[in-house]
Amino acid sequence: VQMPEMDGFELVEMLKSNPRTKDILVIFVTAISKEAKYAVKGFGAGAVDYLYKPLDPYITSAKVDAFIQLARTQEEIKQKNEQLQNMAVVVKNSADIICSINADTMRIQTINPAVETILGYTPDEAMGKSIVDFAIEGERSAFRKKLGEIIKDNQSFSVVEFQFTTFNKSVIWTECRISYRARTIFMNISDISPQKSYQQQLIKSKEAAEYGKKVKETFLANMSHELRTPVNGIIGLTNLLKKTEIDEQQDSLLTMMETSSRSLLGVINDVLDLSKIEAGKFSIVRSPNNIRGIVGSVYGLLKYQADEKNIEFIQEVDNDVPQMLQVDSLRLNQILMNLISNALKFTDRGYVKLKVSVLQKVDDSRVKLKFSVEDTGIGIPAARLSKIFESFEQAEDDTASKYGGTGLGLTITKKLI
Repeated sequence: VQMPEMDGFELVEMLKSNPRTKDILVIFVTAISKEAKYAVKGFGAGAVDYLYKPLDPYITSAKVDAFIQLARTQEEIKQKNEQLQNMAVVVKNSADIICSINADTMRIQTINPAVETILGYTPDEAMGKSIVDFAIEGERSAFRKKLGEIIKDNQSFSVVEFQFTTFNKSVIWTECRISYRARTIFMNISDISPQKSYQQQLIKSKEAAEYGKKVKETFLANMSHELRTPVNGIIGLTNLLKKTEIDEQQDSLLTMMETSSRSLLGVINDVLDLSKIEAGKFSIVRSPNNIRGIVGSVYGLLKYQADEKNIEFIQEVDNDVPQMLQVDSLRLNQILMNLISNALKFTDRGYVKLKVSVLQKVDDSRVKLKFSVEDTGIGIPAARLSKIFESFEQAEDDTASKYGGTGLGLTITKKLI
């Protein structure tokens, strides 16, 4: 208490007035006066104890330890209070409803202002209400049962979805994240109506797409027969008429009719094939086939076109290509026919070459083959290379008028590959 420059009371007042030193613990020690008024003055200044000499070292040490522990405890309490205050701000400003519920009565004990935004009730109006009553009438029993299971099983965390009724009687979808502890249910409630609406739209869109797909499949099945049958009939009748006694002009007209009919049939086949591929109705069926036989068949079918244009048509199969392989001969034949027909169509002189080689030997029973078609035709502009495999696209804008075709052959080929 007694010091040269200032007494202990003045020192304590100075320490307590400074924010940086106000939490320092001070114990007064004196040997001069034992009057109670000095002790009262010391405690009033902010001391935690007032001791008289001579000191008992054990008691003094114990008191110091106790005061240090008390100071630590007070600091922890202060930090906890700050955390609680921060959490209170978070809860208050949360966009979700956050509430605590009595597990015995299911009544709301505390709730944040978000209840007014989501359900239309003020916190005071919601307090004391049963949380179950917010569920729509048809789901209240299930909601109560679910909460009962959480309590019975002592579940620490659970997520459920239920429909709630708002103050103005509208219905919203909610996601309830539920925790349970010490006979209290803690619930975080989010309005998920926009997500549910989007999900329902997706379901409807999917159902509409599936229905459209079925309609398309039915249409394709019918059109496959309805379109091809009359055209094939025209081609057949034209051939029969050409075998009768006709003059040169009639033969020319019938030839034009047959050519036009075959062209129309080709367009119909391309459109129907592409539609089947896009509808997922094209299947790949592998079976043992002679690769050289398939190539030879395609060569034989298209050789006459090359001969008519005086174009050299070359087929080349490397010796290391296996004789028999598991392939879908129908699809491979279709791919080769499309590629080579395309090459022949756009080549007026020179040659068209089909080459088959082994690209990679995967293992003893599998190989990757490379089929390449080379020609000396008009070529494809670099700017159009990325477009020629799109539906109804050709190398040039006037290609169709010059050479014919629909622009579907390469599209079908790419989709098959």
